[in-house]
Amino acid sequence: MIDEIAARRQAEELLKCPSDHPEHPWTMESFAEGWLVRQGPLAGFRGQASYVIERETGRIMRFPSSVPPQRIREDYPNIFSRGTEEKLASPADEEGDRS
Repeated sequence: MIDEIAARRQAEELLKCPSDHPEHPWTMESFAEGWLVRQGPLAGFRGQASYVIERETGRIMRFPSSVPPQRIREDYPNIFSRGTEEKLASPADEEGDRS
């Protein structure tokens, strides 16, 4: 199980910026199964992916814009299959990219 601090760190690593970044802000909202992470100031903007950082496992799931954030929050167990797992780059992966 992870806490909100660990989830925020994962979101920062995933999005490669802090939540208050002036050009790429994002929000993180707690719900029963984890935290819903959304980028940008326009909550209803089509084409914008949503992410869930799961409370129990720390797994990150990416959902297309066709899945409304409200549905993710209210019906996650039934909407889970519409998402795809996102992997964070390990430090070894990042070093390999530099060479």
